[in-house]
Amino acid sequence: GEALYSLDGRACLICPHGSSPDPEHAACLRCPKGTAGTFGVCTECPAGRFSETPESTHCQACPQGRHNENAGSNSSMACLPCPPGQWTFADGVRSCAPCQQNSYRTGLNADEGCLPCTNEQYKCDAEGLVVPRAAPGFYVENNTEYVKRNLESAYSACTPTAACTGTCGTIAGFTWGDGETADQALDLSNGALDL
Repeated sequence: GEALYSLDGRACLICPHGSSPDPEHAACLRCPKGTAGTFGVCTECPAGRFSETPESTHCQACPQGRHNENAGSNSSMACLPCPPGQWTFADGVRSCAPCQQNSYRTGLNADEGCLPCTNEQYKCDAEGLVVPRAAPGFYVENNTEYVKRNLESAYSACTPTAACTGTCGTIAGFTWGDGETADQALDLSNGALDL
């Protein structure tokens, strides 16, 4: 069979774990990086796993919060952090899942999972949010990178509170007296509403 070799051409032996027969079936060769071998067969590591050393008998799993979409990976560096708005608690995954509704994940800390929405100034009413959306009565600057780094101070109350419907980045549901867009009026009035 494929996993057998013979030193004398008569007796067939199974290659040790972590190796497979050479093309002539006369000796055993170490399984290369990115594979693992048992019973004389080297198998490519599946997505979500890797093997950094030759002659491995098993592939290591990417840890929670990391994923690997490629089979045959030969380094732990192939395990990439979950993208912002996504996370996994499982080891050895191909891809991460979106954060559930009522949570978000900025991705600033690669080892931090999805966080619950606990502030009255914002809401998480969709899956996969990188930053929370402004809650009714609040607005937030339309700059995701700024909001990620200044989450607790990025949301501001509208005056009056009925002026904001809570959509991210704009003050919606309010008619500006001079016909400017919400963004223009906010810039010109420095946050004061033109009633």
